[in-house]
Amino acid sequence: MTKRKPDHQLCQRFCYKYCLAKPVKKARWHQELSAVEYGPPCIQFMDFHRYDKFSAQNMKRQSEDCLYLNVFSPYDHEDESKTFPIIVWIHGGSFLAGSADTGIDMETVARNIIFKGITFVTINYRLGPLGKCHKEALGRKIMCMEE
Repeated sequence: MTKRKPDHQLCQRFCYKYCLAKPVKKARWHQELSAVEYGPPCIQFMDFHRYDKFSAQNMKRQSEDCLYLNVFSPYDHEDESKTFPIIVWIHGGSFLAGSADTGIDMETVARNIIFKGITFVTINYRLGPLGKCHKEALGRKIMCMEE
């Protein structure tokens, strides 16, 4: 049996063109932002979410513009300077699937976290080849970037 190296050209072209672009430096808005729903989830190549009753609807809006931070915080009208402890929840999914709203029943979060005086934060992060193509990233071999 002869071992053959895979052809990496397609993956390398895709990764270098799109994944290594410089970040946008300008603010995208200058007015108050109404944040009454989750931002779109990051594009993913797995469909684990189809079994998730809390996020299946949101997954229809996948986008590259997905790096959103969701902050749910209690508010003390009597002491506006009051601070609260923070829980940061980072979704699982092996860097292939998931979203900041995956598996979260917000009624339960509100009842058990926010109403008890704790701030709850969820984040999206880029997944699959859109998130792991940087030349310094660990696991490049997994993403067909070995040299």
